[in-house]
Amino acid sequence: MTSPAAGEPDRGTSVPTRTTRTREAASTIVIVLGLGFVLRLFIAYLLPGSGFTNDLASFRGWAYDLATNGPFGFYTRPGFHDYTPGYLYFLWLVGIVQQGIHGLDLIKVPAVLADLVLGYLAWSMVRELGGSSRAGLVAAALVVFNPITWFDSVIWGQVDSVGVVFMLLGVRELWRDRPERATVFAVLAAITKPQLGILIPIVGIVVLRRYVWDPLTLGRRLGFGPAQEAAGGDGPSARTADSPFTDHHPLRVLTTAAAGVLTAVVVSAPFGLSVFDLLHQVAETAGGYTYLTVNAFNPWALVEQGRNGLAANGAWICDAITPRCSTPFLIGPFWAVFVGAALLIVCIVAIAIAVGLKPDRLSILVGLAVLALAFFVVPTRVHERYLFPFVPLGAVLAVISWRWLVAFAGVCLALFANMYVVLVVAYPGNPRISDCVDGRSACPPFSSLQGLGEALRSPTGVTAIAIIAFMAFAWVMLLLRRPSRVALGRELLSDGSYES
Repeated sequence: MTSPAAGEPDRGTSVPTRTTRTREAASTIVIVLGLGFVLRLFIAYLLPGSGFTNDLASFRGWAYDLATNGPFGFYTRPGFHDYTPGYLYFLWLVGIVQQGIHGLDLIKVPAVLADLVLGYLAWSMVRELGGSSRAGLVAAALVVFNPITWFDSVIWGQVDSVGVVFMLLGVRELWRDRPERATVFAVLAAITKPQLGILIPIVGIVVLRRYVWDPLTLGRRLGFGPAQEAAGGDGPSARTADSPFTDHHPLRVLTTAAAGVLTAVVVSAPFGLSVFDLLHQVAETAGGYTYLTVNAFNPWALVEQGRNGLAANGAWICDAITPRCSTPFLIGPFWAVFVGAALLIVCIVAIAIAVGLKPDRLSILVGLAVLALAFFVVPTRVHERYLFPFVPLGAVLAVISWRWLVAFAGVCLALFANMYVVLVVAYPGNPRISDCVDGRSACPPFSSLQGLGEALRSPTGVTAIAIIAFMAFAWVMLLLRRPSRVALGRELLSDGSYES
């Protein structure tokens, strides 16, 4: 029995109601997020003014410029502008607030708050998949207490978490069969950080599969009856509540595309940019770093040219002929940039096909996680933090499956090591941040691991990190296969992790 008989007083032994469990889960996630916020305040208090000098100087200058002059004409004013408009809106708001509150530095606040939102989204996505409250809380903890997130936002002063929030919101809307909203968030993510455009091909293939290639939709157009429709096996008639399809008209493809274009127009217009100007800004930013790798410890870091290379001696090797480089690295007759781009396109197509064949929630999540890793491992011109989007995606999958937990652990190890080396060794002299190579100087907490950076920066260290990243990519490519995704679904339903 789960409740007292009629007229019998409840002695407190009944099973908690669903409402009670929901309230308890909500209270617990608030505690987890609150502790994550306290951790960031603690680090900020110990390391006031810390951060990567160049990034923070740009952010502060842009915030002041936007608050003083407004966004229109921002890109034509003197100065260095390599960010697309998305994050500039946050800096605009920061600049306005700081003009009213003098002496208070709020430049890291958007990223700190975004870290907490990522933790909440990881929790809610696990719950939406059908996972337990405990699993959701573990996923949130894997995000908010992960050294990668607080190192990136509080110590480095970077803003990767802000764009990833939009990306995860887009995934949730795609799960809920709201393609227009999913596209809005996907475009916002890409306009905040162009590398987060990895969600766009996933949205595209899912929308095409649901509204153009769907067996039930095609069956209705061809005049098939319910029996024939059901025989399609993968159509809506065979789906459960995991895919609540409602409107299957192919016109949704056009409305989805229109939503994306309109979002780009609305976000760009206040800066005086057209959509073509926006694309030019993205291309110009990518064209500013024409190297095999821009401090990303991926397989390209192991390449040497004339005994120079990122792993060998920290040197950057050109991937194409530019005004600054006449001797690019060639693979056969091709510039490396073309080889990397071609391999990435192959990966995108393969991942999109895998997702499109069965566009359920787990497949969408797995496909995006694999693509996040591919974007770090495969192309040239990659920065070390391009692997950041995998962290919240991997956290959700890690609490479901030990196979994904292995991948998550490997990626987090490689990414934190890569970020640490770049901040404390590749660009030394940042405020309150030091590797303390000799082990004798006094180092503030969280700013040093006693010479670890130099060890990781060695050829052996870079090689090990690159191998770990590549092995993680190869591993998740195996997990992309349909049998692995089916097994993932079974793991979600097993061991009491599922709650109705």
